[in-house]
Amino acid sequence: MFQIHVDDMAMKLDPGEELHYQINQLTTATEMALKNYNPTKVNTEATIPSHLRQFAKVFSNEEAQ
Repeated sequence: MFQIHVDDMAMKLDPGEELHYQINQLTTATEMALKNYNPTKVNTEATIPSHLRQFAKVFSNEEAQ
């Protein structure tokens, strides 16, 4: 594990410069979601909660045509 001390880095920046960084690490929840993602089951009758099914047409690609 590593630590970034933003205060130390910010002191090295010239006025007007911005600090940008990217963390390339997935959380356990993201890894589980990616592992279990099945594009054939997205927005199907089984995946839409029963109390929201009345609004399914709003997000339907077929209805948008």
